[in-house]
Amino acid sequence: MKKMILFVLVLGLTAIYLSFSCSKNDDDDNAGQPGSDDDISADDDSGSDDDASDDDIAGFSLSSSSFSDNGWIPAKYTCDAENPANGISPPLSWSGTPEGTAAFALFLTDPDANDTPHWGLVDIPADATDLEQGISPNGNIMTGAWETLNYLNEVGYAGPCPPKGDSPHHYTFVLYAIDELIDKPEHPAKLHDIESIVILHSLNQAELIGLYKR
Repeated sequence: MKKMILFVLVLGLTAIYLSFSCSKNDDDDNAGQPGSDDDISADDDSGSDDDASDDDIAGFSLSSSSFSDNGWIPAKYTCDAENPANGISPPLSWSGTPEGTAAFALFLTDPDANDTPHWGLVDIPADATDLEQGISPNGNIMTGAWETLNYLNEVGYAGPCPPKGDSPHHYTFVLYAIDELIDKPEHPAKLHDIESIVILHSLNQAELIGLYKR
């Protein structure tokens, strides 16, 4: 009889132990699953600084107070100007200068006429944010800057001058922020020769398009 009681007692303790062990294993298996405390803790780490958007960084942009992007360029900046015969350079301004900018370079071309060169202005000081109206071709460019040859094979600005009767041409001003100054050549250089060098040193570029027809 004593043996029977001892056997039943041992059997009962074994059942209790097995029940406790299985319950613990189930809890361990659920760790980190959806709805568990571990999962909630992981969600609390969301919204870190890594989610910062590049949209918060101001863009590099170019504009003019005389015409809007894809707007009409006034005649005084073209070859239809009364004086000088090939017009004067328009006012331009920019913002969002990239970090590390050592200077700027500006090029005006006509992509509707095989990228005809109209103006190249290089080594604009890094602290500049605008160009006043008429700084070229009158030689009023800022200290340190220099100009390339235009389609007339002259140094300085030559305004838009599409053939009469053509559809509007899209005159493209491109301002490059560059990481170092470009050495001025001993003799006046062609715009596209200098532009290819500038592109190699470009940190970013901004574009403004003006329309003109005759």
